[in-house]
Amino acid sequence: MRIGLDRERVNGTELDVRYGYDVAGNILSAKDDPTAAGTADDNQCFTYDALRRLTSAWTPSTGSCSAAPSTRALGGPAAYWTDYAYDTVGNRTSMTSHRASGDVTAAYTYGPSTADPDAGVHALTGVATTTAGGASTTASYVYDAAGNTVNRPFGTGTQVLGWDGEGRLAQIVTSGTGGAGENQLTAGEASFVYSADGERLVRKDASGTTLYLPGGQELTNHTAGSAAGTTTATRYYGFGGQTVAVRDGRGLGGVSSLVNDVHGTALAVVHNTKYTLTRNFADPFGGRRGEVLDTPGDRGFLGKVEDTTGLTSVGARYYDSGVGRFVSVDPVMDLGDPQQWSAYTYANNNPVTWSDPTGLLSWKGAWSGIKKGASAAGKWISKNKAEIIGGVVGTVVGVGCAVFTAGLGSVACAVAGGALAGAITNAVRQSSSGKPFSWRSFATETVIGGVFGAVVLGVGAVASRWIAPVANRAVQGAVSAVRASTSRGGQAVASSARGTVSQSRNSAAQVAGTKPIPANKPKPPTAPSGTSNARPTAPVKNPQTAHTKGQTTGQCSFAGATPVLMASGEHKAIEDIEVGDQVIATDPLTAKQAAMPVTHVWVHEDDLFEFEVNGELIVTTEDHPFWSVTDQTWEGTQSLGRGELVLGADGNVLPVTRPVDLRAHERGSAYNLTVAGAHSDHVGLTGVLVHNSGRPGPEDAYLWRAVTGAELSDISSTRQWHSPQGVKYFAFSEASAAEYARRAYSAYPHEGAYTMIRTTVRMSDLPDDARMAYTTDVKGGGVALSNDQLKVLGRPSIMPGGIQGAGVC
Repeated sequence: MRIGLDRERVNGTELDVRYGYDVAGNILSAKDDPTAAGTADDNQCFTYDALRRLTSAWTPSTGSCSAAPSTRALGGPAAYWTDYAYDTVGNRTSMTSHRASGDVTAAYTYGPSTADPDAGVHALTGVATTTAGGASTTASYVYDAAGNTVNRPFGTGTQVLGWDGEGRLAQIVTSGTGGAGENQLTAGEASFVYSADGERLVRKDASGTTLYLPGGQELTNHTAGSAAGTTTATRYYGFGGQTVAVRDGRGLGGVSSLVNDVHGTALAVVHNTKYTLTRNFADPFGGRRGEVLDTPGDRGFLGKVEDTTGLTSVGARYYDSGVGRFVSVDPVMDLGDPQQWSAYTYANNNPVTWSDPTGLLSWKGAWSGIKKGASAAGKWISKNKAEIIGGVVGTVVGVGCAVFTAGLGSVACAVAGGALAGAITNAVRQSSSGKPFSWRSFATETVIGGVFGAVVLGVGAVASRWIAPVANRAVQGAVSAVRASTSRGGQAVASSARGTVSQSRNSAAQVAGTKPIPANKPKPPTAPSGTSNARPTAPVKNPQTAHTKGQTTGQCSFAGATPVLMASGEHKAIEDIEVGDQVIATDPLTAKQAAMPVTHVWVHEDDLFEFEVNGELIVTTEDHPFWSVTDQTWEGTQSLGRGELVLGADGNVLPVTRPVDLRAHERGSAYNLTVAGAHSDHVGLTGVLVHNSGRPGPEDAYLWRAVTGAELSDISSTRQWHSPQGVKYFAFSEASAAEYARRAYSAYPHEGAYTMIRTTVRMSDLPDDARMAYTTDVKGGGVALSNDQLKVLGRPSIMPGGIQGAGVC
């Protein structure tokens, strides 16, 4: 990986960071060796323990990481040398900052203390700092019953943190004087307002009130300081998955460009008319090093908002870079990863190699069986239409059950086991009796693996404020029953895309939990020895042939700067890829990967939309097919809603964190590839699996139907087929469906224009009596399906623009 800054007005490079890796993928060095006048080298070296936890970070003056660090040999514009130590479960026990004046050591204590006798074993309750002169100070932390921090040190004073009923940070009262970049008032207050999805809408602090708007825009009404009485706007511009610029003024002079590291933290800020360059330096856990300079905007570590409270808003949780921990409990627990059991740890204590941009951790090393589990969970939740609202942090201990929260601050209960699932379904139905159903962002999805193939693969259970205690008791009873019936878990159901197989002891099924996103280069996989001959189950069965709208001339595409995972393990912008280049291709059903050649590069003009997966922005067309783990099929971008799961290069199961908005797009150059073999590749730094070429095979076909009114509303909200009134008619071509719609809907002009819906079906699954031959209304033939026959159809895909752009990618 290499990140550089080379401007036309400057001779030489002002930024040239190259990353070095070990065989396990850990980043061993980040060496910035610029050549422009007035610049200085900033070379960082890193070491790790056997559990891949960062143990030392330093900046050698020579740039060589081979020699042992020493204070005399440090160099660079923001020199430092810090050592870290941990206990067996991942709690940091000490941090030593080696300085020319002597060492400064911070010793960390956990569990019950004088200030908090009820603290949990992973709760940081004290930090004792000892200076080179021997002076020592101790700071204390206090937690509530849910594990949220309610008191923490702040400068020379303390902070009191208040949490709402959804487990979100609602208010902070500070006292004392903060450090650089923090609230300088002796007494200040910060409060926050959130949306139903848990996204922060409003921040109010001593300086004023900030409103967060879509598209990276912020409006601030200043009530203090030199700007008091004014309202200012700040906008962040994203492209290719990165925040590339920030505007805090009018015209080109109000824009500054950003150059980010592998995790989205700005390394440099360039003013677009003054041409000034401001370098930012941070330690591995996000703390500032060197001189803290004033830069536009309020984004810092990971490109996230750094509040005046000294905390960073990282998706679902708030992060304290001073101690390298979150201030609240991780709502996801992975029983198969002991290093993740410390509920507050950031990125498994390896912040250089991994990151946690959502506060929930990403999915890595998931089983191939997770796909069926996710689909089953999604269908269960869809069938029950339970309103998914977070409010209870539920962690099931001792049973292989993981709760994945794609939304913010919400966690549900999870239940495993065949007949037990019916009991919980019944309990939830009884608890929700008489309450109206409504949909919110898909916040929770549960995947449960089976032991020896006997346990049901996936059952979803949702918890919200209306769930009565009987439901919770039923959940606990189910967990106890499963735990009692299985004293030892056998081999996990299946392996991940990397072929790893883990064992689960003392649990009913191996957890399919989450781990940090790897920023390292994955090892190039070996070519598969063969392909699966097993026939997948309905509705869409062949990942190499089931696609969404576009043309084989490459109408499904990406912005030119979109990274593509190459066979070497590095990423390359799609606009720079040439025929013959080797990329990683994956068959999502068999989890087999291979290095495959690019046989064609397609370039055209198209409408480009912003689409976000696990916090990473991907700029693509609205119709490009991504592999949906939730629905087990290739689905166009416009069909993937918030919380649906897609597949990463390492077998990670990643949530869609922001779906496309069909009202917001820009026209630009778009690129697509044709890849031999599986006709797939991985885009973005997280390596999301996408399809690139091909048409439905002989066993699969597209069906088309034009809809309006109530039917369109039903499909839009449920993404399922329903026909309680009787038969639905489908055509084998879009043109035929359009002709049928023209004739059928002409008598109902008040319903407005129709919308084209497309689905996929295996031809052998169609009943013989459902076939329709050529007719005046349905040219080319079609099918008529009753309500009970609609189950053979794939998920409905809403095709924007009527009958425009028909085809496949």
